[in-house]
This record gives sequence, structure tokens and C-alpha cells, in this order.
Amino acid sequence: MSLNTLLLFGMEFINDTDHKKLLVQLSSFDSEKMQGLPLLITPNVDQIVKFHRKENLALFEACKKAAFILPDGQPIVWTSKLKHQHQSLQARLTGSDLFPALWNQVKKQRQKVFMILPNEDLGLRFKAEYDLVNYYVPPFFNLEDQSSYKVIKQHCEDILKANQFDHVFIGLGFPKQEHLSLHLIEAIESGPKPLFSLLGASFEFYFGVKNRAPLWIQKMGLEFLHRMFSEPGRMVKRYLWDDLAFFPLLWKEIRK
Repeated sequence: MSLNTLLLFGMEFINDTDHKKLLVQLSSFDSEKMQGLPLLITPNVDQIVKFHRKENLALFEACKKAAFILPDGQPIVWTSKLKHQHQSLQARLTGSDLFPALWNQVKKQRQKVFMILPNEDLGLRFKAEYDLVNYYVPPFFNLEDQSSYKVIKQHCEDILKANQFDHVFIGLGFPKQEHLSLHLIEAIESGPKPLFSLLGASFEFYFGVKNRAPLWIQKMGLEFLHRMFSEPGRMVKRYLWDDLAFFPLLWKEIRK
């Protein structure tokens, strides 16, 4: 069962009405038979803006090779309608909606999981819910601090080499999770590789540590407003200043 895709902003986004076909593919994922990297990413507007910054262009080129790319932002869907009209993206496919369904599937199939998480509380909750979870909470690090980052990479490598995992879930935020996943994919030199899924705050939404916007706000594509009021310290600058750079990218994409 192949997945339809649509090229936007240089990435092949999965084009479907829901996650059902994707979940079927993920249920029998085999990195040695798949095209692209064993990587699942969920770009939203903020990540598209950051991917196109000069300092992240190499990272962007690598992440474009991900086997699965979900359109996580409603403006991405709107852009596709402006550009492609009748052949536009059918729906926004969020990582936060995918994770609960994928997690249930993983547990039913008794697949082995490695999770790289932002805090110990999440790790303990997942471990209590499912016995085949191995998790790691790295100390706070800066990608520019090569010494600290090297220790974290090596610790993750050691865990991966000592176990045969089916899935690696990472929730460290952009661009840490992207850099770390690409390094670990390359570090696995032989044999099948697990699927690396970069799902940001999805794990916190799953346990209600953070609250998602009401469904009607999500359907209107205004979830960013809810997050902005929930976390003003982090989100106001992101949405009202940094992400204004999306509009030139939008105009450039429509004119292609």
C-alpha cells in the first residue's frame, strides 16, 4: 500500500485524509526495503522557517530524505490549496494525532522501543505503561557544546548497539532531535534500523502534561493561538515575530 505525496517547500509531504495507510506501513516497517532514511518527521510552519535558514540548510537537505514527512501545520495545507487547487493536500496530519494510534499499535505488536525524552517523569510514565520501553533523558545540552553533545551521542549509540529496537521516539525539539537522529541512523552501520520518529511535544500531550487546543480550534487551523496563550514566554516571539518569515517562503512557493 503506497502513500501519496505532494511536493511543497522542497519536501514530499504525505497526502491523505488520515493516518490509516501510514499506520499500516509502520506496522511492518523494514528499513532495508524502504526508500529514504528510516525517519519520520512532522514539519510545521515554525520548522519550515527554521529549515530554510542559512545555518540549517545542510540539516534540511538531510531531513528531506526522510521516508515519512507529515504536514503538521494547517498553513502548509492552505499553501497547497493556493498552489495546486484540486490536487492539494487533503488534510493536516499531526504528529500529536499519530502518536497515540502508533503507540497502541506498537504495544499490540510487542515491539521494542527506545525513547529519548526531555524529562524523567515522561520516561517513568511510559515505562509503567509498557514493559518493552527503554528510555534516556539527556542532560540539558547545547549543540555548539561539542564535548557535552559527544557524551550524549555516545550514550545513545551504546544503547542502540546493545539492543535491537523497532522504534526510536525522540522528543527534544528542533533542531536537537533532528541532528541526534541523523547521527544515530548513520551510527548503525549494518543490519535493519529502527524507525526514528521525531514527535516533539506529542509525548507530553499524550499524558496531558501539556494540553492541546480544543478540537474546534485545531480544525480551524488556529492551534498556534492556544499554544501562544498557554506558553507566552516561549511562543509569542516564535509566532508573532520569527515565523513571519513564512510569508516570503509562501509567496516563493506559490510562484514556482
